[in-house]
Amino acid sequence: MNVKNKPILVCLTATRNYGWCTKAFLEANSQWADYIIVVDQMSTDNTRELCAQYENVIVVDNTDLSYSETIRCTLAINKAREIPGDKIFIYLAIDEVLSANAINTKDWNKMLESNLSEVGLLKWANICSDGKHYMTSYKSSGEPFWMARVFHDDGITPYDGEGLDMHTHCIPYPKNAKEFFLN
Repeated sequence: MNVKNKPILVCLTATRNYGWCTKAFLEANSQWADYIIVVDQMSTDNTRELCAQYENVIVVDNTDLSYSETIRCTLAINKAREIPGDKIFIYLAIDEVLSANAINTKDWNKMLESNLSEVGLLKWANICSDGKHYMTSYKSSGEPFWMARVFHDDGITPYDGEGLDMHTHCIPYPKNAKEFFLN
């Protein structure tokens, strides 16, 4: 890796009773994330116990029991911004992971070398219920479904869920942001 002063990589996620995939999520994303922020909506399963097994995991309480990605994302971003230093946020749903070779790709270095306020788009991949397999999503045209889920934090761009409480981009997304794709 040729990146000088590598930014801190912060994985953001939210959950409520997703213990069935939490271990796989934490194990996979701990391979690359300096911190994993888990916004927990008062889980009653083993989610919190699983999170406590990882030193790089920060759990944030979400006491609002309504379904709101806006609330979840705001809590995660605010907590991540408390970590000092240059940071890149990577938002993944609790049932999503990056490909196993992600950190060895040119696109990974492109992300690490991105500038403040730039947004990265990822292919959408989900962990299957067996916790050992994943599936990727495609549009009806056969093209991969890309999600804006990476943000090189500038510390000031507010999160704007665009009025959506489901299927939002989950990261600060400046108007006219320079975008890059992570294949």
